[in-house]
Amino acid sequence: MRVVWVLGLAGGLVAGGLVLADIPLIMKLLVGLAVIVVGVAGPFGSVLLAGLLLGAGLVTFLVLLLTSQPGAVGPSVGVATLLIASGVAASFRELFRNRTKSPVAAPPVSPDQES
Repeated sequence: MRVVWVLGLAGGLVAGGLVLADIPLIMKLLVGLAVIVVGVAGPFGSVLLAGLLLGAGLVTFLVLLLTSQPGAVGPSVGVATLLIASGVAASFRELFRNRTKSPVAAPPVSPDQES
């Protein structure tokens, strides 16, 4: 699962860079749609999404700190910080979750079947 999380983290760095780049809005919306698809993609989706949130938050935070427009940086860094926090929380939840299945109880035996 950690490998899947690392792939999600790398994907988050790429996705964060794409949405901060000067590309058309439709491309940014497609990146958002891809994130939604990843998030609901089976058992690995939530692990990928945790890494993706963290990676996107980190790249957003760093790019916004390096920008030279102080008026836009304050609120945007706050949003990036929330994105990082949600990525960290989801990462801890997914990486340290107990994934063992509980044993399935045998069906009750009726008195007719005992003999």
